Amino acid sequence: MEKILEAMNHCHSRCLYHGFLRPGNILTEKKSNFEDIRVINFPLSLGFENNTKLDEKFQFPYFMAPELFDNKYGTEEADCWSCGAIICFLLSGKVPFPGDTDAEIKASIQAGKLDLSEGVWPSVSDNAKDLISKLLTVDPEQRMSVEEALEHPWIITGP
Repeated sequence: MEKILEAMNHCHSRCLYHGFLRPGNILTEKKSNFEDIRVINFPLSLGFENNTKLDEKFQFPYFMAPELFDNKYGTEEADCWSCGAIICFLLSGKVPFPGDTDAEIKASIQAGKLDLSEGVWPSVSDNAKDLISKLLTVDPEQRMSVEEALEHPWIITGP
């Protein structure tokens, strides 16, 4: 996950927003012990200036930030949400906000009620759960940034 966050930090420092970040857009090299990753599928990536709102919807619903459903596109905040959803998925094998239809997924994401108490979660470290919770904050202004995530104890010390 550190490598994914570093990739997003690199993009954001160059005013690029991925906009379609999900597990299917992350490749690993098995022979390198998963140390070498590639974030792919940037055709929908847009450059942005600070505080610019984008008005096109193009994310995979399960990993989509809540503000995107209302066409209130942020900048890197939506990628940060996606990183949180990816961590959750990688640790549990499940998306953090499930639903059977796009409407159910949207409602679940916008409600932002994250339950990290059942299933595999009791065996997951408090640091991991803290990072996920801070990345999956509904209010984009309160959401943890990529830079902050890279300094989080779970990233620095490992799982």
